[in-house]
Amino acid sequence: MLRNALLLSIVSLFVLIGGMTQAQDNQLRDLVVFGEQRYGMWAGSGSSLSLETDGNGNVPIDQDITHDDLPSLRLTVNGDCCDGWWGVVLSGENWESYDISPYVANGFLTFNIRGDANIDNLIISLTDYVATRTPIGIPTQTVNLADYMTISDDWQSVSIPIQDFLDDAGFNPFQMSGININNAGDAVGTLWLNNIRFTSKDPEPTLPLIKINQVGYLPDAPKYALVTAPNLELDDTSFTLVDASSDEVIYTSDLVLERDFDEASGDRVWSATFTDVTEEGIYRLQLPSGEESPVFRISANLYDGMLVDTMRYFYIQRQGIELSFETAGAFARGVGHPLDSIAEFRSGAFPARDVSGGWYDAGDYGKYVNAGATAISDLVWVYRLFPEQFTDDQSNIAESGNGIPDILDEMRWELDWMLKMQDENTGGFWHSVGATETVPPDQATYQRYIEDTDGQRINVQPTADTASAVAVFAMASTIFDDFDPAYAQDLLQAAQYGWQYLEANPDGVAPVPLPYEDFNDEDERLWAAAALYRATGEQAYHDYYLANYAEFADMWQSTTDNAYGVMIMGMVAFLEYGLADNTDADAIAWFNEEYSRWRAMMLERAEQDVWGTTLLTEDYYWGSNGVALYTVLTLYVGDLIIGEDLSQSTTIAQTTVNYLLGVNPLRFSYVSGYGVDSVERPHSAMWSTDGIDPVPAGILAGGPNEYTNPLLYSSYPAKRYQDSDQNWSTNEHSIYWNSALVFTLALLQNQ
Repeated sequence: MLRNALLLSIVSLFVLIGGMTQAQDNQLRDLVVFGEQRYGMWAGSGSSLSLETDGNGNVPIDQDITHDDLPSLRLTVNGDCCDGWWGVVLSGENWESYDISPYVANGFLTFNIRGDANIDNLIISLTDYVATRTPIGIPTQTVNLADYMTISDDWQSVSIPIQDFLDDAGFNPFQMSGININNAGDAVGTLWLNNIRFTSKDPEPTLPLIKINQVGYLPDAPKYALVTAPNLELDDTSFTLVDASSDEVIYTSDLVLERDFDEASGDRVWSATFTDVTEEGIYRLQLPSGEESPVFRISANLYDGMLVDTMRYFYIQRQGIELSFETAGAFARGVGHPLDSIAEFRSGAFPARDVSGGWYDAGDYGKYVNAGATAISDLVWVYRLFPEQFTDDQSNIAESGNGIPDILDEMRWELDWMLKMQDENTGGFWHSVGATETVPPDQATYQRYIEDTDGQRINVQPTADTASAVAVFAMASTIFDDFDPAYAQDLLQAAQYGWQYLEANPDGVAPVPLPYEDFNDEDERLWAAAALYRATGEQAYHDYYLANYAEFADMWQSTTDNAYGVMIMGMVAFLEYGLADNTDADAIAWFNEEYSRWRAMMLERAEQDVWGTTLLTEDYYWGSNGVALYTVLTLYVGDLIIGEDLSQSTTIAQTTVNYLLGVNPLRFSYVSGYGVDSVERPHSAMWSTDGIDPVPAGILAGGPNEYTNPLLYSSYPAKRYQDSDQNWSTNEHSIYWNSALVFTLALLQNQ
């Protein structure tokens, strides 16, 4: 966090970087492993010793024995000599990893302690977690607390240098996982630990100064880089663009100060604009200090390869199919989770059912109806609007060469699975097929379940999931009609049958308690009605839409919310209706007014955000990259509906992709395989266990998240990210983030 005014008046150390000076006022914050609450924890004991626990693997939090107004962890050991053991592991929230490498040089593990003198013979070590390595966890060497202090009944503060833990065993501080506290003898008694944290007076790590799209720029697109660092001062504000093949300087201009202080990054931000350079080639940007950007391209076909790779992502995510070497290369494997063909119902109330097929949702192996519907919706939109970007034999998948664009074949794989999730007796849809063990998918042997119970109810078919499926079946029927009319009719009939289920349950059917549980089905119902009306023109669906659309004014009028996403699909309902035939004039006029107001707000957000997205400072939560992309789709389709010039929404699409590929505070590409500094270790049960390096290209990570993992070191939300396979809160992937990226890349490549 930023130091207070007193500290700023004392500390005025500047680091000279060539012709630049950077004030070191971005001190590393304390990483509080235990302050007022515990996160991940395991505690146990054995043989002749017994450690007090609550029965859930936790030692108690003592609210009565406090220090500095904070509670303590109470470790009470009972037993007799002489061969017992006890241990406690303190981890991050949800056992996620975090990065302590910036603390290693001059940092400490610091805590307060008091207790019985006869229990001071204990040892402490640190452990990492690297799923792609054997062994997964490597501990540091141990330190004995007795070497640092003698425990007494008075509170004492202990600071152990992190260097004291380090040895040559291979511990990776970038993926720190746990603090281990163990006995080194058979002493018994009680001790209290309080305010356990990693500390350092060092600044946050220095990042590359030049933030640039590491892939490059389209010839006619806005071209710029940002030059940023905390309190960055420049003696010389010029920059040059160099032809990387000849080292010839082809453009020179001056940086412009954009922000003295950016709240999202903590940086002072300068811009380097070179839009006038349109000749295709390979370039790099240089500063007078000698700082250089990565090499990048200016090219009309810049995103061709990335578009294919982001589509092939879905093929690698398929369940229920053998991936051959000819189509999957190094990622070839046998049939994933073959027991999905005889999946049991979680309630046990019905016979096993074939629910094979579809896509693994994200980093886990679950398959979810509403998440899949969100991804399919994006892909339907991209094919509707940019069909010329998609051909047969484009993605080298199993169906390539069948005369149908590969993107439709890929959608059909998921749609066919969703059809299997519909109850033929009611028309409703079950929520999901449950995730199982963390192994390569073709090695999975555990029974898989159709999730249909909350412990009290059975055969639960949530109406929110059902409405999502109804909507995308209706949407997809409109594009499959040109290639397979019979299949399009099957999708439409399934959608109409699902609508009957919604009509039969007007008060809704609540979800099961699993990821993507959606308690409000009203937005999905509106989406379903709009999609069915567009697909059929039938009055009943039109009547429902007209009777309900005005209830959703809040989603357009909110100044803090974003566009759409899983479980919040109301905006897509308006997009679907807006491009239907025979729409109601009053409904369209209402949309035009509400959307235009929302549009102006989003354009202003993008203008105000120095990084070029529509994200507010508080919007760096789980899946922030996807959030930015959903706005792109909504703006582009909304502009089509109201007849607006598409140049502004296209520009936001470009600046958003620039952000994803390196024009961000970390100078990091959130798309694997694209950029010299890009995603390498996504959180994935599949890619963390397959022994293959690197991961497939074209995977979009969720991005910075300031809320979920409290132990990420930066004080600034747009820097709260870790490229770690054990950090799902920032580095997971999902089918409905990649689908939004496919839309945006196709939009840009279509220009």
